[in-house]
This record gives sequence, C-alpha cells and structure tokens, in this order.
Amino acid sequence: MKRKFLLVAPLLLAACGGGSSLSLDINSDDAAENTSLSTVRALGESVDLTTVKSVKVTVSEIWVHVEGQEAQDDVEGSKVDDSDKKWQQVSSTETAIDLMTVRNQATKPLGDITVPEGKITQIRLKLKGTAAEGSDKYRIAGAVEETNGTVCDLIVPKSAINPGVKIEGVYKAMKIEAGGKHHAIISLKLKDSEKLADGGATCAYRLNPVLKVKKFEIEDKSGDDKGDDSKK
Repeated sequence: MKRKFLLVAPLLLAACGGGSSLSLDINSDDAAENTSLSTVRALGESVDLTTVKSVKVTVSEIWVHVEGQEAQDDVEGSKVDDSDKKWQQVSSTETAIDLMTVRNQATKPLGDITVPEGKITQIRLKLKGTAAEGSDKYRIAGAVEETNGTVCDLIVPKSAINPGVKIEGVYKAMKIEAGGKHHAIISLKLKDSEKLADGGATCAYRLNPVLKVKKFEIEDKSGDDKGDDSKK
C-alpha cells in the first residue's frame, strides 16, 4: 500500500485535507553572520562567507529508505547499504537551491513525493553535477558567485552525485501516522569547505555536503502538535 507524502511549504501544508502528508523543507545549518567558509586561496589568504554571494546546487533526485513499522526508531545512517532494495526513488524533479539564501532559519520546500507506507529510515539527495573531476570528485560549473562578481566552480565528492548525500549519524526514523500531518527540516551543511588554487582561469571551491534531520514534527488528525520527534 502506498501513501502520499506532500513535500510542501508549511503554509501550504495547513491547507491540505485528508490523507497522510509530510512537509519537507531544506536549509543550511549555518548562521547568516560570522560563519567561516574555511576557504584557502593560493597564497593562504583566508576567506569567509561575506565574500560569497551565492552557492547554487540542484537536487536532481530524492530517495528514501523505507522499513516496516516494526523497525527500530534509532537508525545509524552509515549502516543503511547503498544497494539495499528498500531504497525507493520518490522524486526526479530538479530543484535549484541557493545555499546562501536558506541560512539563519530560512527554508526552501523540496516538492511532492509518494512513498510506501512504513518508517523512513534514511534519505538521500542526489546533486546534479557537470563533469567528473578525477575518480572521486565531481565539478558543478559556475555554482559559486563571489560578491565582486567572480564566478567559481564547486567541487563535491562523487558520492554527492551518486548515490547521493545521505543523512549523517543516528536519527529517529520518520514514522508516518495515517491521516496525520508531518513536517521535517533537512539541513545541508555549508561550512567546512575550502577555495582551491585551480591552476587555470576558473576558481573553484570544495564542498563536502552533510545532511542532518534538524526537525521532525507529527501533528495529529485534530490538528494538535504532538511535539518534536527529531534527533538532536
């Protein structure tokens, strides 16, 4: 049996009637001020987020790993095998995100999906790459724009493209209650990156994206909030 989970903005979720719904938003787990991008120029000059205007990535696919309701609640993300047959592709709609606009509590909706009934025990987002960069990295051309107008590429691990960026660490499985409404915020970490000496005309930043479930809430059929079921 399949149930539909709506990945919409919170204001739209309130207008939805009937069925089980999940509102899934994404943001960056960084404050808007005083956040270092840990960047390094060729001569060792440090750079922080005040020099970066935009960091644009595109989520090309959303996958979820679904277990039965009897599965345990606490899930270690790294133990979910990439080739497990319980992975389900639930969206192939491309969603462009500027990570500089979703910091400091700002969020962006990821769309509508339908998943099998059960507990969501892992999520992965596939980023859209431009070209392979060696054997273990991918380049996203023109993804970074600095405040002075300079456009740079973004280098990400190959795993961010395929199989995708997965939830890090232990978190509570998303248990969907029939007829209820649910809301989750997925955080994509922006900091802990570096600017590379590219050796050519194009500058490049390196980003090691990390996903975390920042918040998961269940609202019962009467519309009362049943509290935050997220893993800190």
